[in-house]
Amino acid sequence: MRSTKRRRSAPAGRAAAPSTDDAGALFRPVGPPPPPLTLVLPTNQPTNNKTNIQNVDTGELLMQAYSDRAAVCETLQTGLATFYSRSRRGRWCKGETSGAYIRVLSVHADCDRDSLVYLGDPIGPACHTGARTCWFKRVAAVPVAAAVEQDAAEEEGAAAAPAQQQQHQERRRQQQEVRDEGESERHGAGAPLTTLLALERTIAERRREAEEDAADPAAPPKDKPSWTARLLADEALLCRKVREEAGELCETLERREGRGRAASEAADLLYHAMVLLNAQEVPFTDVMRVLRKRFGVSGVAEKAARPPISAAKRVGGGTPLL
Repeated sequence: MRSTKRRRSAPAGRAAAPSTDDAGALFRPVGPPPPPLTLVLPTNQPTNNKTNIQNVDTGELLMQAYSDRAAVCETLQTGLATFYSRSRRGRWCKGETSGAYIRVLSVHADCDRDSLVYLGDPIGPACHTGARTCWFKRVAAVPVAAAVEQDAAEEEGAAAAPAQQQQHQERRRQQQEVRDEGESERHGAGAPLTTLLALERTIAERRREAEEDAADPAAPPKDKPSWTARLLADEALLCRKVREEAGELCETLERREGRGRAASEAADLLYHAMVLLNAQEVPFTDVMRVLRKRFGVSGVAEKAARPPISAAKRVGGGTPLL
């Protein structure tokens, strides 16, 4: 059967679209075809059909846009995130001008059929600010007294003279920084993270703190020593702990220690393995991408196709998941 996937040539001055031949290998539908878009999107008004883009590997929400049926159809045909642009009043393929495309692996509709999720693999930052996600401001609760003061300041500023208005705007700017306390000079530090990615960030922070302490011997010692920093400073200890935790996880099965104990030992192993990855500057997203590529691959066939190699010389490889 002839493929219905349509390729788009990049106009002059625009980045070329990436190949999407294997983008949906993991999420190819099984069973009957999905319902027509007229059933998935009862209305074709783009402003009624919000579309959220979620990173297939990390689970992060990347951006939000709007889609009509034509945009969804193009997304399914090309494998590239396409939307309806309210400002342009027409189609918009994310990345056509910036090169920051998003490969879409699957499209999902909510229970009310008026909202979509594109599960995708981003190529570059999703946000126009250059951040990997549009959600990078952590919102904090503002004390009641501060809220009252801000309301009074707004009333005062409305009738203030130009010089007083400048002071009023500066006061509001400072108050806004309290509300957006999660945003810092490290762009995106306030982005919501899933459990493992939050752990990865904490490990990276401990490493940075240890490097800063090493660069300043006169700095006072910390009240609470960091086990992560100790592991990163001692490669032999780190490797020994990874092997030890792997053995203890196996013992939970061999000794029938129960689900709770197995979960605890698995958490220990994941933590120490992630410290080891940090020591080698391997982001956890690389691990998740490798896992995703192995879905749908027969372990028996893959192993049979490997060239003979001794265990002592094994560098890569790995075990497919199916």
